[in-house]
Amino acid sequence: GCAVKFIGNNAFYSAKFTELDLSVCPNLSYIGDFAFRISPLQTLQLDNPALSYIGNNAFYASTTQTLNLNKRY
Repeated sequence: GCAVKFIGNNAFYSAKFTELDLSVCPNLSYIGDFAFRISPLQTLQLDNPALSYIGNNAFYASTTQTLNLNKRY
């Protein structure tokens, strides 16, 4: 399984991947500010029971087209 619990500020700034499935990280609880800033990310799966915080402008200037959440934030 995935051991990621925390994604820091600007963690994937200008990253080059287009899809990311974080639903395999059940202990992910925090996504920092501008975490996916200016990324070509098109699809993001975030079905994480522990996720309690998505930072300010986490997807600022990204090309995210599909964001799957199964709870309210």
